[in-house]
Amino acid sequence: MPDMRKIAPQAILVAGYYRSGTSALCGALADLGVQITSDAQANEANPKGFFESTELIKFDIRVLDTMNSYWSDLSDLPEGWIDRADIQLQRDVLAEMLTRQFKDAPLVAVKHPHLCRLLPLYRQAIADIGYEAKVIHTHRSPYAMATSQATKNNMTRAHAVALWSSYITSAERLARDVPRGWVQYHDLLHDADTTVRKTLGDLGIETPGSAGVGFITKSLNRSEKADPEGLFQPLAQLVADIETAIHDQAEATIWDDLRRRSADIAGFVDELGRSGNRSAPGVGQGMQVRAPGGRAINLAGATKAHPVRPSERGDVSERARVSALLERMAREGGPVPGVSVMIACPHGTTQAQMKDTLESIAQNWHQPAVKLAYCVAPAFDLSQLGLTMDYRFETDVAMITALFEAMSTAKTDYVAILNAGDMLEPDAIARFTLRAAASRADMLYCDEIAPSQSGPWIRAKPAMSMSRLLESCFVGDWVWYRRAAVAALGGFRPQGYPGAEEQDMQIRLTAAGKTVETLPEALFVRGENTRRDSVPLEQATQSAQAAIAAHLETRGIAASVRQGSMPGLFVVEQPGARDPAVTVGVLCKPQVTPDVAQGMVNRLLPHHDGQASRIVFIRHAEMTEAMTRFLDQIDAEVTPSHPSITVVSTEPCLGALIARLQRVAPANHVALVDPVSAPSTNDLLARLVALLDTEETAGVIAPLAFFRDGERSARLHGPLLFGASDRIGAGYEAAAPGPGGWLATTQPVDALDGAVVLVRRDALFDQGADNWVTLCASLYHAERALGAFWTPHMQVEIPDPGTTPDHALEAARAQQYRGAHHHPAMTVSGSPLMLEGRYGLVDSDGAVLVSSTDLGDDAKAISWARFMRAQAQVQAAIVGEPLDAPSVLRAKAQGRRWVRINPRSVLTDPANACEIRADLTYWSVLPGTEMRPVVLAADHCVASSRALAARLRGMGARNVSVQPPRLTRDVWTAFKPSYAKTRPAIVWVEETGIDVPWIDQLIAQTGDVVSWTVATRSRRDFAGTVARRPIPAFEEDWARMFAEIGASILVRPTPGANWCDDHIVRIALAAGCRAIVGKEPELGSDIAPLIDKTLSSDGLTRWVKTIEAAARDTPEDAVRRTLLDLPDLWIENAAVEQSWLAPSEMSAGAHDAA
Repeated sequence: MPDMRKIAPQAILVAGYYRSGTSALCGALADLGVQITSDAQANEANPKGFFESTELIKFDIRVLDTMNSYWSDLSDLPEGWIDRADIQLQRDVLAEMLTRQFKDAPLVAVKHPHLCRLLPLYRQAIADIGYEAKVIHTHRSPYAMATSQATKNNMTRAHAVALWSSYITSAERLARDVPRGWVQYHDLLHDADTTVRKTLGDLGIETPGSAGVGFITKSLNRSEKADPEGLFQPLAQLVADIETAIHDQAEATIWDDLRRRSADIAGFVDELGRSGNRSAPGVGQGMQVRAPGGRAINLAGATKAHPVRPSERGDVSERARVSALLERMAREGGPVPGVSVMIACPHGTTQAQMKDTLESIAQNWHQPAVKLAYCVAPAFDLSQLGLTMDYRFETDVAMITALFEAMSTAKTDYVAILNAGDMLEPDAIARFTLRAAASRADMLYCDEIAPSQSGPWIRAKPAMSMSRLLESCFVGDWVWYRRAAVAALGGFRPQGYPGAEEQDMQIRLTAAGKTVETLPEALFVRGENTRRDSVPLEQATQSAQAAIAAHLETRGIAASVRQGSMPGLFVVEQPGARDPAVTVGVLCKPQVTPDVAQGMVNRLLPHHDGQASRIVFIRHAEMTEAMTRFLDQIDAEVTPSHPSITVVSTEPCLGALIARLQRVAPANHVALVDPVSAPSTNDLLARLVALLDTEETAGVIAPLAFFRDGERSARLHGPLLFGASDRIGAGYEAAAPGPGGWLATTQPVDALDGAVVLVRRDALFDQGADNWVTLCASLYHAERALGAFWTPHMQVEIPDPGTTPDHALEAARAQQYRGAHHHPAMTVSGSPLMLEGRYGLVDSDGAVLVSSTDLGDDAKAISWARFMRAQAQVQAAIVGEPLDAPSVLRAKAQGRRWVRINPRSVLTDPANACEIRADLTYWSVLPGTEMRPVVLAADHCVASSRALAARLRGMGARNVSVQPPRLTRDVWTAFKPSYAKTRPAIVWVEETGIDVPWIDQLIAQTGDVVSWTVATRSRRDFAGTVARRPIPAFEEDWARMFAEIGASILVRPTPGANWCDDHIVRIALAAGCRAIVGKEPELGSDIAPLIDKTLSSDGLTRWVKTIEAAARDTPEDAVRRTLLDLPDLWIENAAVEQSWLAPSEMSAGAHDAA
C-alpha cells in the first residue's frame, strides 16, 4: 500500500448527468478507500445511497439561484459568471465547507450533477485549500436516463435528453485543462473493480485500500431505455453525435460544435417559452392562468409555509400578530384551549415519516399541550423526538383501539389525530386555537394540501352540511374534537366502524346539533402514502356506508346507501311514495304540444289516482291552437269529474304563480314543471318529495339538469351562486364528480332553476318574485328561513340552450354575494368550483386589501402593512394585481378598505360600467397620464416624496399627503457587512421612471476597477462581466443581495427624476455602502450628511472619476453605524404616520380573528 501522506492531496470531481451512474461510481470509489461525504438518504430511486452532501447540494442550488438558473434549465450559465463579485464571495464559503468535509484526508471525492455547471467554482475552492483537482465523467445511454427521470422527476423524454446534452457538453468544456477520464456505466456493471482502478491509474491516482469493489451489482441496472422513435430529429442527431464523440474521444473543435448545437436547442425552447401567446399546450405566456383573485406576493421572512399558500399568512409579521392575540387571550380571557395531538404510527411507518410529522409540529407558532405517539412495534427510536409519551402495540387493531379510547379520556379541551408522515403548516395550531376559543366549537376542520403527480393542490372543504356528510367523506384528517362532546356521545367506535371511526363521529356530532366550525384555509399537508391503520380501503368504505345507514335508521328515514362514483362518495336513495302528494304545475309554453304535456304528467305521476296529488295545466298567452283546444277540453270534460286535474291561467310573476299552486291543496308540496324535458326516471318527483321531507331546512329543491351539446356528451346545467359570473359546475360533464367530489353530493346552494323544481308546501317567499333567483333569495329572509337544495342523484335532460341568454345567471350575478354555502376562497369570477389564486382576497380577518403591481416599486409601502400586522394594528391582506372586478367588489362588500400601490390600470365595475374607486392610492413612482382617472378618483393619495406629492396635485389629485419610506430596524441591526476582496463591488438599480442613457458607457469605462451588479427587471444585456439580479422586494431581500455580492458602493444617477424618494439610498447606507447619487431628487435631511457624493446626472465624466476614486478607498461602515442611531429613519418610530393605511373603523372581528 502506498503511503498516502507522501502524495499531494487529491480531490476527484465526479461530473456526470443525473442517473448516469455517478452514485455507482462513488460507491466503488468508497470501496477502494476514497473518502466521500454521504448524508443524502437513500430512497427507491437510489436504494444503495447517493454519496452526496446535502450541505453542498443546498449550496449549489443557492449559487444557481443567484444567477437565476435552475437544475433543469436547458441553458448554460452566462459567460463570465465565475468572475462575478457575488460568485467570488461564494468561493470562500465553499472552501470552508470542503475543508470541514475533507478533514485533511489525502484522497477525497465530490459528486453532484451540478458540477457539470459549477466545475470552475469547485476547482477554485479546492485549489484554495491545497488539493489537486481531477475529474471523472460518467456516461450512460441518455434514453435509459430519460426513463429514470420520467419516474423520479416527472420529466419528458425530450426534456431529459436535451438537458443531458447541455450538461455533458458543458462538463466536457469546463474540464479540458484538468486531468480527467471517462467511465461507461455498462463497464461499471460488467467489471467495476477493473474499470475503476484503470480510470484512477490513468489519472495517476493510487488508492489507499487493497479490497475489491463490492458495491456495484447488476441489480442497479433498473431502468429500461426510453424509445428514441419520434424524438425531435435535430435533438436525436445531437444525442447520437455526442455519444460518438465520447466513444471516439473527440477533439475540442468537435465538442465546441456539439455545445453550440445544444445551445441552439435551448435558445429555441427559451424563445418559445417567452412567447406572449400560446405556442403549444403548456408553452408560452398565453397558457399561464392568472388567478382571478390576484397573483401571490412572496413576502420575505416567511416561515416554512407551503408555497401554495399566500406567504403573508406565514411571515414574521403574521406570526407576531397571531402570537399577540394568543397572549392577549390568555391575559384577558382565561385559559387558552389546549389540544392533545395523537400520532398514529401503523405497521410500516418509517422514521422519516415520523420525523416529518414531528418537525412540522415543532415549527408551529403555538405548541400542543400533549404529543402522543401510538406505534405498532416500530423499529426506530422515538426517545429524542420531543414526545410527551409513546405507546407500543403488537397490532394495528390494538393501536387504533387504544388511540380512540384516549380521545375520550384526554385531559385537554380538544383532541386531534395525525397520521405519521402528514404535516401541519406553521400557523395551524395557533389558528385552530383562536377559532376554538372564539366559537367553543365541538368540532373544527380545515382545507388540506394534497399531493399529486402534477404537484400539490388545495382540497377545499365546504362548510358542514348533513346532506353532504351522508354522501361523502369530505372532512378528512386533522380534525379537532372537543373531548367532552366526544365523551358525551359515547366516544369513537372502532370496533363497529373500522376505518371510518371519524365519519361515524362526525355524523353523530352533526345530528346532535353540536357546533361545527370550518377554517377555510389549507393548514394540513397530507404526506405521500400515509395511513391511519391497515384497514383496506374497501373495508373502510363499507364501514362509512354502515355508519350512514345507522344514522338513517336512527332518524327513521327509509333509505338505502350505496357507493358512489369514486371512493369516499355515497348515494342515499329514498324510495318515493306511490302518490307523492304534490301539486304539479305544467307550464304550457308556446312550443308545448298536448302529447308532450300529457307525456310529462304520466312520467312524473305514473300512479296518479286523484287522491292526493294535483295536476294543474297553466295556460300561456301564446299557446298553439292545438294546445288551447286541449286545455279547453280538460276544462269542459275532465275537471268536472276529476277535480284533481285543472287548468288555470298564468300569473303575472313566478312568485304569484307558486303561491296560487300552494293554495290548490295546502297539504301538498308544489312542483313547477317544463314539459319540454326528460326526467331520468318515472319516480323522480316522488324521490324529490322524499328528499325534501328529509331536508328540514330546504325550501326548494331541484335535480341535476343537463343538455346534450350537439354530439358531445351530456353537459351540466348547474345551480346558481349569488354574485358569481358563472353557474356552479359550468363546463363539466353531467356525470363528473368535480374537484374533491363537490358536484357528486346533495347540497345547499344559493338558488336554482330548471325543468322540475319542487317547493315546500308552507315555504314563505316574495310573491312578487319574477324569477327563481329572486324567489330563492327571499326564502332566506322569511320568518322561517329556508334555503335551496340541489341533488345530482336525480337528473332531467333539457334542450340545448345554445346561445340563448341565461337570464337566471344574470339575476344571480346581480344578487349580493352571500357565501353561506360557497367556500370563501373559491372564485366568483369564472368557474365557482375553482380556488381563488389568493386567499388574501377572502380572509375574514383582513380589514384592508392592499394590491400591488410590481414589488420592486411597491414593497416599501407594503412594509408598512407588514409592520402594522406585526403590531396587531391592522390585518392587511396583500395581493398582486391584476385583480378582477368581482373579487374586489366582494372584498369591499365585506367592509374592507382597498389600498392600491402604484396602480397601472383602471378597474371597471361590469354592472354599471364605472370605475371601482380605491379608498387610497400610494405612489412611489410618477404615474403616467393614462393613470390620471385613477389619481382623480382616489379619495386619498399618499406620495413617498414631497416632489411627487406636488406632481400629483398638478394632475388634479385631492387630499394628498406625504409618507416617506422607512426601514425596519430588526433587519439592518442584524446585518453584517462583508465586502468583496478583489475589486470593489458596485450596485446600480434600474428604477421605474428613471432613464440613465449613459449607464452602459459608465459600466464599460469603470469595469476594470469595480465589479458591477445591476438589479433590473428588464432582459437587457450589459457589456463585461456584469452580475444581473432581479430587483429585490423587501428589506430582507435587499440585505441578502448586498451580503451576497459584498457591495461597498451604490451609484444612483437620476437624470430628470426630481420626484423620486431616497429609499434605495437609505437601504444602501444601512448595508454599509458609500452612496454616489444624483442631486436632482431631494434627500432627507437625516441622511443628506451621510452621502459620499452628489453629482449632476447630465454628464458621464464626473461619475467615472468619482467611482474610480471611491474604488481606491478602503470600505468601512462608520456611516452605517451613524445611520442605526437616527431616530426618524425607522418604521417603528412613525406610528402616528401610519393612519393612512388603517381602516377608518376597524371592526373587532377583523382585529381579533385569526
